[in-house]
Amino acid sequence: MNFPAHKHRTTRGRSRFTIFRHKDAKLVSDTGLMIYRWSDQMLAGSDKLSEAGISDGSVTKELFCHAGDSGFSLVHTWFKSNYHLPRHRHNVDCLYYVISGSVLLGNQVLRGGDGFFVPRDHAYTYRAGQDGAEVLEFRDATSFDIELDEKPAVFDRILQSVHENHDNWTSEIEPPSRR
Repeated sequence: MNFPAHKHRTTRGRSRFTIFRHKDAKLVSDTGLMIYRWSDQMLAGSDKLSEAGISDGSVTKELFCHAGDSGFSLVHTWFKSNYHLPRHRHNVDCLYYVISGSVLLGNQVLRGGDGFFVPRDHAYTYRAGQDGAEVLEFRDATSFDIELDEKPAVFDRILQSVHENHDNWTSEIEPPSRR
């Protein structure tokens, strides 16, 4: 039996059986799945992080997304060692599942097989552990906002972390699940 392969944002109906493959996934930044909403203050901090190379510390891909205004989406993110995700919020609920590595969430350490749920509009942050982390993000939405909600002083700490880890990030090898 042949099943249709996932084509990025197909026009097929939501109820259709679909297969998707990581090798066919596109970067979230190229899909329009996530809509960035930055205040001027957050934009200034974000620009500093971008200039320092924070984008080299993670790879985020859309694995699956229903067409249209409703349906599910699934995102895979590989956070490299010690990556610090700035505090932010989304306008939709999100369920996170750690595939490998570790995530430091407050005083909790989550490892492969662990996960967490973040309700819509709840600000949160986390860091990848020394060996990085792979995380799946499940949403019942085909589009969502991201709004930075970081304190200016914390941007300086994240910037320091980018400077300390950037050289390692550029040489880190993809986890086996991404090869």
